[in-house]
Formats: sequence, C-alpha cells, structure tokens
Amino acid sequence: MYNQKMAEWNQLQKLDKLKRIEKYNINPNLCEWCKKPLHFEKRNNRFCSSKCCGYLTNKENPRIYTLEYRKKISAGVKKYNQITGVIKKEIIVISKNRKIRQCINCKKTIPNFRKFCSKLCENQFYKVIPHLKESICVVCSKKFEGCRLTCSPQCRKVLLVRDGTKGGIKSASKRVLRSSQEIKLFELLNSKYKCLHNVQMFDGFDADIIIPDLKLAIMWNGIWHYEKVTKQHSLLQVQKRDEIRISKIIKHGYNYITVKDHNNKMTPQKAFILLEDCILKNNYNLVIS
Repeated sequence: MYNQKMAEWNQLQKLDKLKRIEKYNINPNLCEWCKKPLHFEKRNNRFCSSKCCGYLTNKENPRIYTLEYRKKISAGVKKYNQITGVIKKEIIVISKNRKIRQCINCKKTIPNFRKFCSKLCENQFYKVIPHLKESICVVCSKKFEGCRLTCSPQCRKVLLVRDGTKGGIKSASKRVLRSSQEIKLFELLNSKYKCLHNVQMFDGFDADIIIPDLKLAIMWNGIWHYEKVTKQHSLLQVQKRDEIRISKIIKHGYNYITVKDHNNKMTPQKAFILLEDCILKNNYNLVIS
C-alpha cells in the first residue's frame, strides 16, 4: 500500500512540474546580457552562463567590453603561428596592455612568457651557440663534441667501475683498526719470517700480514666480513672490496690465505699451525677456519 501511494504522489508531482514549465515558457526570464530565455531550472539566475556574467561585470575593462573584441582575440590566439603579419599588427594594437617580446632566433612577435616562436627556432639557435666545445674522453681519449667526461655509454660504464675501485681503495686505506688476535698472529709469524702488516702494495689495497719472501698475503677476516653488524655497515660493499683485494693480490704475483674467524673460535695459535701446514705443503689461495 505504501509503495502504491508513493508512486501516485510522484506522478502527481511530475504533472505539476510540467504544468509549471508550460506556464513559465509563455513568459520566461531573460539573461541580462545576451537576452536569451533562461531555462526553467535557472529561472532565478541573472545570466545564462559565466561568459555573460563576465561580459557585464567587467564592462569597464576595454579589453573585454564587446563580443567583437573577444572574437578577434580568440581567433588571433588560436591561429597565432599561421596568420599573416597584418593580422599580427592588429593583435599588437588591440592588446596594448599585454607585454610582447620577439623570438630570439627569427625576431617574430610572441607572448611574453616564451623565448622562441617554435621548437625549430630553439634548435637552430642553440646549434649556433659555441658552447659545445671539443672534449677528450677520459677512458678512450677520443675527441667528441660536448661537456661530458665520456664519449659513449660504454666508456661511462668503464668509468663507473673504475670510480668504484677507487672508492674501495680509499676506504681500504682509511682502515687502521687491528684486532688483538690479528696482532698476536703477526707476532708469531714475524718471529719466524720477515713480515709486513697493512702495507698498501697492491694498487692501493693492503693485506693484514704480508710475507714478501714467500710472496704470501694473509687476511684475518672476522664476523664483519660475513654478517651485518650495525645499521651503517654495508656487507655487500665489504665483500665486494674483499674480492677486488684478492684479484689485485693475484695480479701482483702473490698468493693469499684467508683466516676465517666467523664465530670467534679461531685463535692465533691454531691459525699459526694451520698456516705452517699450508706453507709446507704449498697450499695457497684458500680459506682456513
């Protein structure tokens, strides 16, 4: 019952609205600017659109006083890159309050917020400027035009790898901390062999203990080389630096032995015995733990 009553009421409302629309259309309200009849739903408004509202409220402004002027400006802006010089002059005369500048390349008149009238003028202008001087590639020593360090993406990759190794050399040269166990192992080996410690003799990289007579480099790697200890500690960087160090040691004709002290179970005495055994058997380029 309720739904039927609501449906009947809605129909009555629609019929009533249609009657009111018919009465309104006989004598509708007009727009104050263009004098067009207003729609029934906009019958209480003063204007039919925001344009008409702008025309009347800005009547004192001479730039938008007439419809003819508005049409001239819109046509000029849309066809700005295609119109003739006569129409351009008219636009410049009409828009006295607008700032006009010239294209840097072709000297055409353009709006104030632009430097060039087109992309072609911009490209032509910048090709003329002699800022692209001849440079020499840092990697392959080829001559090229530009302000870059390298002549090609391939040379850039080589440069990035080279910078990475330089960074590893710098960080390796700053490392001065030595553990007590490493110092004890050095003292044990130095009593039998002539040893050096932390000498940068492998293209900027060093080793913890170096025996020049045997051409042997010994590294004592603690937990720092196998696990992330602090937030600032970069494990990948440390491991990458260890790989570069080993490659540099082999490049200089030296052998290496890495003493792995991961869980603090390795002692200097145990490491000394294992190293003596490796030296007697000529077993090099390995990790002992």
